[in-house]
Amino acid sequence: VLIVALLFALWHLPGYISTGRAAGSTLGRMGLNFISWIILGTIYAFSGNLWLVAAAHGSMDYPLLPRITQQPIFGLIFMGLLILGAWLDRKYFTSKSSAQP
Repeated sequence: VLIVALLFALWHLPGYISTGRAAGSTLGRMGLNFISWIILGTIYAFSGNLWLVAAAHGSMDYPLLPRITQQPIFGLIFMGLLILGAWLDRKYFTSKSSAQP
Protein backbone atom coordinates (compact mmCIF):
# COMPACT_ATOMS: atom_id res chain seq x y z
CA VAL A 1 0.00 0.00 0.00
CA LEU A 2 2.80 2.43 0.88
CA ILE A 3 4.69 1.95 -2.40
CA VAL A 4 1.56 2.37 -4.50
CA ALA A 5 0.57 5.43 -2.44
CA LEU A 6 3.98 6.98 -3.11
CA LEU A 7 3.74 6.23 -6.84
CA PHE A 8 0.28 7.78 -7.12
CA ALA A 9 1.42 10.84 -5.15
CA LEU A 10 4.39 11.24 -7.51
CA TRP A 11 2.02 10.87 -10.47
CA HIS A 12 0.51 14.26 -9.51
CA LEU A 13 3.90 16.03 -9.26
CA PRO A 14 4.15 17.18 -12.92
CA GLY A 15 0.75 18.84 -12.64
CA TYR A 16 1.80 20.77 -9.55
CA ILE A 17 5.09 21.84 -11.12
CA SER A 18 3.41 22.95 -14.36
CA THR A 19 1.03 25.26 -12.48
CA GLY A 20 3.95 27.13 -10.91
CA ARG A 21 3.21 26.27 -7.29
CA ALA A 22 5.76 27.24 -4.66
CA ALA A 23 7.99 24.43 -3.39
CA GLY A 24 6.38 24.43 0.06
CA SER A 25 2.89 24.26 -1.42
CA THR A 26 3.93 21.44 -3.74
CA LEU A 27 5.44 19.43 -0.89
CA GLY A 28 2.32 19.96 1.20
CA ARG A 29 0.06 18.79 -1.62
CA MET A 30 2.30 15.77 -2.22
CA GLY A 31 2.06 14.89 1.48
CA LEU A 32 -1.73 15.14 1.37
CA ASN A 33 -1.81 13.01 -1.79
CA PHE A 34 0.37 10.38 -0.12
CA ILE A 35 -1.93 10.24 2.93
CA SER A 36 -5.01 10.13 0.68
CA TRP A 37 -3.61 7.21 -1.28
CA ILE A 38 -2.72 5.34 1.89
CA ILE A 39 -6.36 5.70 2.93
CA LEU A 40 -7.62 4.63 -0.51
CA GLY A 41 -5.18 1.71 -0.61
CA THR A 42 -6.35 0.60 2.82
CA ILE A 43 -9.96 0.70 1.66
CA TYR A 44 -9.02 -1.50 -1.31
CA ALA A 45 -6.92 -3.86 0.82
CA PHE A 46 -9.83 -4.40 3.21
CA SER A 47 -12.63 -4.57 0.65
CA GLY A 48 -11.05 -5.75 -2.61
CA ASN A 49 -13.64 -3.46 -4.19
CA LEU A 50 -12.25 -0.98 -6.72
CA TRP A 51 -15.67 0.68 -7.12
CA LEU A 52 -15.62 1.62 -3.44
CA VAL A 53 -12.18 3.17 -3.91
CA ALA A 54 -13.43 5.04 -7.00
CA ALA A 55 -16.37 6.39 -5.00
CA ALA A 56 -14.05 7.50 -2.18
CA HIS A 57 -11.70 9.19 -4.67
CA GLY A 58 -14.64 10.89 -6.36
CA SER A 59 -15.83 12.21 -3.04
CA MET A 60 -12.45 13.90 -2.61
CA ASP A 61 -12.41 15.40 -6.12
CA TYR A 62 -16.08 16.32 -6.39
CA PRO A 63 -17.48 16.18 -2.87
CA LEU A 64 -20.84 14.56 -2.47
CA LEU A 65 -21.31 16.42 0.79
CA PRO A 66 -20.46 20.15 0.87
CA ARG A 67 -19.32 19.82 4.50
CA ILE A 68 -16.37 17.62 3.48
CA THR A 69 -14.66 20.53 1.70
CA GLN A 70 -15.48 23.10 4.37
CA GLN A 71 -14.41 21.03 7.38
CA PRO A 72 -11.57 18.53 6.82
CA ILE A 73 -12.56 16.60 9.95
CA PHE A 74 -15.75 15.50 8.19
CA GLY A 75 -13.65 14.16 5.32
CA LEU A 76 -11.51 12.18 7.76
CA ILE A 77 -14.62 10.81 9.48
CA PHE A 78 -16.09 9.88 6.08
CA MET A 79 -12.91 8.04 5.03
CA GLY A 80 -12.70 6.33 8.42
CA LEU A 81 -16.27 5.10 8.00
CA LEU A 82 -15.44 3.79 4.52
CA ILE A 83 -12.45 1.88 5.91
CA LEU A 84 -14.59 0.48 8.73
CA GLY A 85 -17.31 -0.49 6.26
CA ALA A 86 -14.79 -2.20 3.98
CA TRP A 87 -13.34 -4.14 6.91
CA LEU A 88 -16.78 -5.16 8.19
CA ASP A 89 -17.83 -6.21 4.69
CA ARG A 90 -14.78 -8.40 4.29
CA LYS A 91 -15.10 -9.86 7.80
CA TYR A 92 -18.84 -10.60 7.90
CA PHE A 93 -20.29 -10.54 4.40
CA THR A 94 -17.67 -11.97 2.05
CA SER A 95 -18.21 -15.67 1.60
CA LYS A 96 -15.27 -17.94 2.25
CA SER A 97 -15.68 -19.65 -1.13
CA SER A 98 -15.21 -16.39 -3.06
CA ALA A 99 -12.07 -15.38 -1.17
CA GLN A 100 -9.00 -15.25 -3.37
CA PRO A 101 -5.73 -16.94 -2.40
